[in-house]
Amino acid sequence: MMIDDLIVANAARWATVEVSHACVDSAKAIAKRIAADRDFYSSVSKATGVPWWVIGIIHYREADFSIKASLAQGDPWNKVSTHVPRGRGPFVSWQEAAIDALKNCAPYAARWKDWSFGGALTLLEEYNGLGYERVHHEASPYLWAATNHEEWGKYTADGEWHHDIWDKQLGAAAILKALCELGPLE
Repeated sequence: MMIDDLIVANAARWATVEVSHACVDSAKAIAKRIAADRDFYSSVSKATGVPWWVIGIIHYREADFSIKASLAQGDPWNKVSTHVPRGRGPFVSWQEAAIDALKNCAPYAARWKDWSFGGALTLLEEYNGLGYERVHHEASPYLWAATNHEEWGKYTADGEWHHDIWDKQLGAAAILKALCELGPLE
């Protein structure tokens, strides 16, 4: 699937997304945390052009909000990373590591220009990898976990696929939906 087609597919999924009832409160709590940390994410946003809310969603998905973990892949930013992208760091701060991840690591989020919902979700999917769409022909749980679009299967490590795992972490779309309910994403 080409990136333009994926943007269209993600926009169509977004138009019909519903957060699982069991996960609504968790999505709201995560969205409130991201919104409360807007100023923290804004310095990285100013340096990269990546919206603060996208950075917050990545921070949750990659590092469970730990400021000791890199935005790139969740490895400690004060050491050389061992997970993809490997060999990054060490850095002097979380912000420096985050800027490096968004500017210098695939998918080069700082170069992305389409921050529509379909575009932002596609960038987030690229951030995690396109294996779900391209190899398994299914919606990525990185985006769609805890929504009506989630499917069975998950990469549990770099390149390690398991067809019988259900993602327990909330997907980007569930969080984005909750963020939108808090107010406009400006």
